[in-house]
Amino acid sequence: MTRTPAIGSRRYTADVKVARYRSAALVAALLCAGRQLPGQESRPVPLAPEVTAALERARPALWKHLEKADGAMLGLLVLAAAQEGLPQTDARFVTALGRLDASNLTDTYGLALRLMAYAELEKPQRLQKRIRDDCKKLLAQQCATGGFSYSIGSGDVWDLSNTQFGALGMRAAAALGCDIPRERWVRLAKLLLLYQDYSGGFGYVRFSKDKPYSSMTVAGIGALEICRQHLTAADAPGDLAKAIAKAWEWQTEHVSDIGNWNAGNTVYFHYGLERAGVLSDLRKLGDVDWHRAGAEMLLAKQRHGGGWVSAMDFPSGELNPAAGIGNPVATAFAVLFLRKRFQKVLITPLTPLREVPLGALDAQASDPTIQATAKVEIARGKAAVPDLLMALRSDIATRRRAALLALTALAGKDFGIDPLATPDQQASELRAAEAWWLEQGSKTGK
Repeated sequence: MTRTPAIGSRRYTADVKVARYRSAALVAALLCAGRQLPGQESRPVPLAPEVTAALERARPALWKHLEKADGAMLGLLVLAAAQEGLPQTDARFVTALGRLDASNLTDTYGLALRLMAYAELEKPQRLQKRIRDDCKKLLAQQCATGGFSYSIGSGDVWDLSNTQFGALGMRAAAALGCDIPRERWVRLAKLLLLYQDYSGGFGYVRFSKDKPYSSMTVAGIGALEICRQHLTAADAPGDLAKAIAKAWEWQTEHVSDIGNWNAGNTVYFHYGLERAGVLSDLRKLGDVDWHRAGAEMLLAKQRHGGGWVSAMDFPSGELNPAAGIGNPVATAFAVLFLRKRFQKVLITPLTPLREVPLGALDAQASDPTIQATAKVEIARGKAAVPDLLMALRSDIATRRRAALLALTALAGKDFGIDPLATPDQQASELRAAEAWWLEQGSKTGK
């Protein structure tokens, strides 16, 4: 019996690097300034053309899979299609989305993936009732101990695969305007800290003779990073950063699994690796560029019709072998990994933004509020930099988070500053930012 369930079983810098600002004027201003947008990490140059070509070849297969999928699988394919950039006005996409909307989903995977897909839509406003209902149902799936199982009524029986998708679903719901009680994140983080193996890795279910392995270790890292985004240091039930670092140490010791088609659950693992790598701002494990290594593997295994098949992950095999369009789940995971559009901080058109002056942010300010404040500061341009540098020395972490988000967008780098660390703990990083401004300010006359 495979460990993988039916459908497969990015150092936190607050909201820095991937906030997807919806203001076209702001994006244009940053691009015109010749800067890379926060979180837009370039792919390795030698691989870029090959990856682009592979994704182009995958599009027909993705369309065909969209036409036939249902349930949680359809949610995954809509997610992959949206991140790949298939036109959302295309009649085929609209039809698939309509079927997804009409699906009676009650399981963790299905609910989480539908919320994740909705978070990628250009216009999710009409789906607000469905989003609220799905969020309510997903929260009902969370066990008292904090994990997630396949369905309601499982008591405290949970597994890490369902749990990571539960975390991803809650993250999407929050970005879509739903209120996720802080206690939910605390409960989840506490569970992850408790069940992390002493070696640093994660297994499918702890204390069940299930040793750590790669796909579950990156699942644990991703879920811990998501908790870290939604909890202040004071709220967290332990040292999440330390647990994440320990898990990455374990994964580095098992770096040979990256780009290894025979490593086990490999397509599912690489999709989890993409999320964990983006959430942790990690490009390499040791000397291995994880995205390059994974891309080389997937390019070598792409079928002639554009899809992928991984019998080790998905025993159901290939859909229409003669066409070479692959297995729908393996194809979706491969496209998601190759496209690498997972956002470290998820912002949608429904994310509630409440503009609060930087100096008025209190310690309980929500993530969307922090992001909205940063957006206001970014719109001020370099005139805001002195205020941002002052806020980075504030005793209030939420002000430091908003200031760093804005400074990174304006400067094009974060100077190695961690907004959860106190100013005294990163004096050299703050001095570097101030030195940068002394030089830049003199050049601009400000």
